[in-house]
Amino acid sequence: MAPLDRWDSTRGILEFDDAEEFAWDSGSRDDHEDDVFPDTVEIQLVLNPARSRALARIVDDIGESDDSIRVDNVAEYARDGELFVRIDSEWIQVGGISGNRLIDCVRGVRGTRAQEHLRGTSVVTGTEFRRTVRIPGYRDSRGPR
Repeated sequence: MAPLDRWDSTRGILEFDDAEEFAWDSGSRDDHEDDVFPDTVEIQLVLNPARSRALARIVDDIGESDDSIRVDNVAEYARDGELFVRIDSEWIQVGGISGNRLIDCVRGVRGTRAQEHLRGTSVVTGTEFRRTVRIPGYRDSRGPR
């Protein structure tokens, strides 16, 4: 299961899309009895590449549903392991690289939304670090631990 960017105790203060299956209840904000806190959190840090590093650019305009993106250079992208790129404010998970195309892309990941992008826009990738941290004093539905 992928990490969540919210948990039950946030449902009284955060706004959610209608499409999300997460019940919003303003009464939860003031009811400490239903507060739960995660036992672990994952911290994910993505460092931008050095300014001197050449970035690929989109060759054609792309729509928000396109799952293949033609770029002018793929030399800087890892060919093994997971690959995520950022175009403007949208994160995209890349399924693979074929020629100068990023293929089988999953758009709007990491809490972003798929959007249109114009030809010439930079396609950024970075060095990713992840760490899972256990939280002492977590609280589940049975109470504090």
